[in-house]
Amino acid sequence: MPKPWLLFATALAALAPSPTPTGVGIIPPSSANASWDAPSASPFPVLAAAVVAAAPAESGIAPPVPAPALSLLVETGDTPGTDTPPATDLAMDPLVTVTSGLNDPACRATPGFDPVIFLHGLGVPGAISFITKAPLVASRGYCVFTPTYGWHVFPCWGSMRASANELDGIVDRVLASTGASRVNIVGHSSGTTVGAYYLKFVGAARVNAFVAFGSNFRGTTLLGLSRVVRALPGVGGLLAKVCPSCDEILPGSAFLRDLAEGGFTVPGPEYTSIVSRLDTVVLPYTSGVIDEPGVTNVVIQDHCPDDRVRHILQAVDPNVTNLIFWALAGKVGPMPACLPFRIPGRSIENTTTGKDPIRKIVIIVAGDRASETLD
Repeated sequence: MPKPWLLFATALAALAPSPTPTGVGIIPPSSANASWDAPSASPFPVLAAAVVAAAPAESGIAPPVPAPALSLLVETGDTPGTDTPPATDLAMDPLVTVTSGLNDPACRATPGFDPVIFLHGLGVPGAISFITKAPLVASRGYCVFTPTYGWHVFPCWGSMRASANELDGIVDRVLASTGASRVNIVGHSSGTTVGAYYLKFVGAARVNAFVAFGSNFRGTTLLGLSRVVRALPGVGGLLAKVCPSCDEILPGSAFLRDLAEGGFTVPGPEYTSIVSRLDTVVLPYTSGVIDEPGVTNVVIQDHCPDDRVRHILQAVDPNVTNLIFWALAGKVGPMPACLPFRIPGRSIENTTTGKDPIRKIVIIVAGDRASETLD
């Protein structure tokens, strides 16, 4: 049986996109067809190459095979001196297959169906985060885009201020490609924070609807670990260098103070925020609730008592998907009906009484005060 490291190396080699010396392109209002290669700063080829180099000669691991070029509208160029690879054309994720209506530069928006840009959270590329939701939204007639942004070792680890500016360029290219005048933004986890910052400080006039799920606008205590980070000398500074967005998402950060000052919302876009009372990543879960006029807040368990979802699985939760459809369509009519979303061993009762296994683990790691945050 192949060794686990051998399988891992083979998978990395297969996934690794081919580097390109000129970087990837930025779409101007009009340009000629050219081929597109994956971001040169992607960590995949580096990781794969390192494993291949370390592999014994008899292992038979081959170097990464260059990914096939995609025929897209692109103008090549680079952005020296930044933490992130140059922006891809229409912010295509290199792991996404371009299909009609999904990451498709040929997709044209129709009236009432503004393009949808999905914003992922920490560390997970857009192609993976929205592998279920993006195709479903595209099937409703929307042009859908799942950019991977905020590169700083990993996706969305870079400063969220920089990510908001990066998003502005993505919106530029989506509007130019689709012919729309506005877009819709759907964010998950830290993608909701980036989206809210973008609306407040960068481009609200170009957004029709902002739909957030697993929302995080006031930061997360990380079950009390945020206090440890702030208390230990040097730890906060190290975190800010390794993962700037991780530092920005801790309560009390300058980023969050700027986001909250004067209110989280701005006139124009329709705001919808979806949160789970059982969330063990965004703590307290009320960090995602915006008590401001015009905002629709949905606590999943209030809307659907039979839904046990916490944080990550909101990306596949059918109730969240239906709420997104409802919000994108203008929130006309009643909210969609509840669909049971039960996860083995998980219930509202055992989560709040301490019998839930994950709750026990996080309390052991973070201390007894974590139980107060969970409740």
